Amino acid sequence: MGPLGGEAGYGCYTPFECFSVAGFVPSVLTPWPGWKNKSVELGRAQRALYEELLGKARERIKSGVRDSFMKGLLERKEKEGFSELDVVYLRRGGGLMEAGADTTAVALLVFILAMAAHGDVQRRAQEEVDAVFGNEMPSKVERRDLPYVRAVFWEVLRWRPSFPLTLPHATSKDDIYNGYFIPARSTVIMNT
Repeated sequence: MGPLGGEAGYGCYTPFECFSVAGFVPSVLTPWPGWKNKSVELGRAQRALYEELLGKARERIKSGVRDSFMKGLLERKEKEGFSELDVVYLRRGGGLMEAGADTTAVALLVFILAMAAHGDVQRRAQEEVDAVFGNEMPSKVERRDLPYVRAVFWEVLRWRPSFPLTLPHATSKDDIYNGYFIPARSTVIMNT
């Protein structure tokens, strides 16, 4: 694995994500030797990757490439009060890319499993796709044109959720949610 994988991937949490106080314990006193240094190193590598991807997105936007999520985000940056770090880092740009990789792969595998187990559903979905596209390669289509395929998609996500539990997150600033005050640097685990 590359510099961003293997150390704290797939189901692994750093001590700092599970115990918010761990970030304040001096390195020499922690029972997790090297975690602070590894976390800082991974954070730098991750930020460098996201900054590089943002730079490439800006180049594509300047060259006139069609609309994209990042273009819209960059245009709203000032209005929404995003910092450059917000755009570059996990919460806005790179995190969506990272989060989508695993969940998309899992959803696709579950879809294949479901179609293998339920040939009648697969046949009906294929008939609907054939009726809409014929022999043409699928292109942009309105969701209403494929109601059965859409229902299969949602059933796959309901039947075997890609990620039924959530990861702990930390708030970057004070926030109020549904009338509850959440102080900055609080660990939050969302209900799924």
